Amino acid sequence: NDQVTYVLFEKLATIEGSVMFNAPSLQSFGFPVLTTVGQDLNIQGLNEENKAAGTIATLELPELTSVGGVLAVNNLAKLTSMNFLKLKETGGLNFHTVPVMLETINLPEIETVNGSIIMEANMEAPPTGSFVPQRNDVLLAFGGMDKLTTVKGQIKIKNFTALKQLPDWSKITTLGSITLDYLEDVNGTLMLPNARFETFGETAPQIEIISKMLLTKIETAEDLSNVNFVVKQIQNFVFPEINFKSINDFTYTPTSVKDNPVIIPTIQHVHGNLEMEGNITNQNVEFPDLEIIDGYGYIQKFETGSVTMSALKEVGGQFYISGYPNGCDLPLLSKVCCSASPVYYEEGEGSLAITLQGKSLVLPELLHVGGEGLFVNRATGITCDKLQTIDGALQIKSATSLSQETFSMKKLETLHGVVFDGLTKFTDYTFFGKFIENGMITEENWSVTKCGYNPDFQDMKDKKYTQE
Repeated sequence: NDQVTYVLFEKLATIEGSVMFNAPSLQSFGFPVLTTVGQDLNIQGLNEENKAAGTIATLELPELTSVGGVLAVNNLAKLTSMNFLKLKETGGLNFHTVPVMLETINLPEIETVNGSIIMEANMEAPPTGSFVPQRNDVLLAFGGMDKLTTVKGQIKIKNFTALKQLPDWSKITTLGSITLDYLEDVNGTLMLPNARFETFGETAPQIEIISKMLLTKIETAEDLSNVNFVVKQIQNFVFPEINFKSINDFTYTPTSVKDNPVIIPTIQHVHGNLEMEGNITNQNVEFPDLEIIDGYGYIQKFETGSVTMSALKEVGGQFYISGYPNGCDLPLLSKVCCSASPVYYEEGEGSLAITLQGKSLVLPELLHVGGEGLFVNRATGITCDKLQTIDGALQIKSATSLSQETFSMKKLETLHGVVFDGLTKFTDYTFFGKFIENGMITEENWSVTKCGYNPDFQDMKDKKYTQE
């Protein structure tokens, strides 16, 4: 009804069902003694053009303590404050189209949300000639939410560019996930020290930080082995201090970073996959405490800088370092892609795949590479003196400085293929003769091209290991 401007229910205290108002001309909304709504409470201002409308500036339900379903307030174009001063429990808070001029969201008593908390400010079209969309730049802080103990779904806070700090969520013990998006002035600590993350419906446990964030610390339990941690940034970013030691998936995709080096300490065990890609140019990447990745590890390193994982011992799936790093320090790595069902970031690239720009690859503790095998690009030398088993192939490409003198795998007993391409100084294949003789390497798995000497499979069978 686009004519209703004034709503007042002076004595109504309890509603066992739902309340729904969609009134684009709304100026006033009053339920002064309403304490309980059994199902949803939904207040909207959408007009015929499906745009936010209404002139109501203040929404207050002073006695409301419980909403069994979702409390939703959306598309009220002139709203500047929302106050639910006694609300303790609700099935969800859905404020997904908060106007850009909203100054206050007050929830001082909220303790239990049996669903999600969505607070997302409108993004209005930019003025002519500007490319920057308008977000809410007046709300400085949320009122309350520091008594929250339970959120059986997602917390999502988005597009509040003047918000200075997040609520103190240290009392939260049950949480599904949290997403913080475009809160460019937020700093300090994200306080979730007592939160146990659980799956609720389609909400899987996750901490997600997207776009412009100045958090200095994320305080959580040490064990987040069932939680995904995702950082997607679009500007210079300093990685916050963290205290968790185990995580499920770890995903970090900055556009550019300030740290030099990028050091991500404390994490010892990634139970899922580790993925790090983006514009990490001229930066060293270090994971000083990481020991085990159960899934795959993928690091995309653009130009220079090195990758250091001084404690890493085992990667259950593929371990793939792409781009052009000029160093790779993995002194304890012993097993790659040896889990019962190894996962790959990208199949066809090798199980252990490393590109090095003008450096030698030294893996002193490597024992076993499963799956597709060991793929190395551009390295000047390869030393793996404890390596016993490559289940797949050894592939080396574009290594114009690599020769038999700078190649050492003296304990290798299992190898099922050789693919060499562009090793212009490599001329002696005596080491690989035993794998031809014992039948481990068949003709279809032998390929040598553009090298200093290019023996075909028959040459190897005839023991023509060096050029006559």
